[in-house]
Amino acid sequence: MPARVSYEPPRRHRVCRAAFAAGAALLTACAAQPPAVNLHESMCSRPLAVTQANAPALTPAQRSNMLQHYVKSIRDEISKHWFRPATAVSGTQCTVHIKQRRDGCILEAAVTGCSDRNHLKSSVEKAVHLASPLPRAPHPAVFDPAVVLLFRVP
Repeated sequence: MPARVSYEPPRRHRVCRAAFAAGAALLTACAAQPPAVNLHESMCSRPLAVTQANAPALTPAQRSNMLQHYVKSIRDEISKHWFRPATAVSGTQCTVHIKQRRDGCILEAAVTGCSDRNHLKSSVEKAVHLASPLPRAPHPAVFDPAVVLLFRVP
């Protein structure tokens, strides 16, 4: 006997849900339209809540501690989206150059220095883009639009 699989239809944007209450004719019109904006774009258009002007000052020790945690959170987020290609050799290193906006959305990502074939390079690039938006900096003084990470295959 085949396993039961539940199916949930894709969610429509707010206009379509409102149309359901208004009547079936409007619902069918909305069902034919694709959503106005994709999820990634909507997540990357959030306004920044904290600016440098209204943030409290940090001591050098606080800044260093926050920076370590911030870089670790970026690494962890990218690692969650990375899948090891079959050709990846343990110990292989790549340098990942990321340009990001203040809200964590990735503008540009480049991977260099991989001694492996293009499979590793493309898998790391894909993981970086899937991780967008990156975690926000815990403090504006810690944020840097240009992030350089050393990626090492375990």
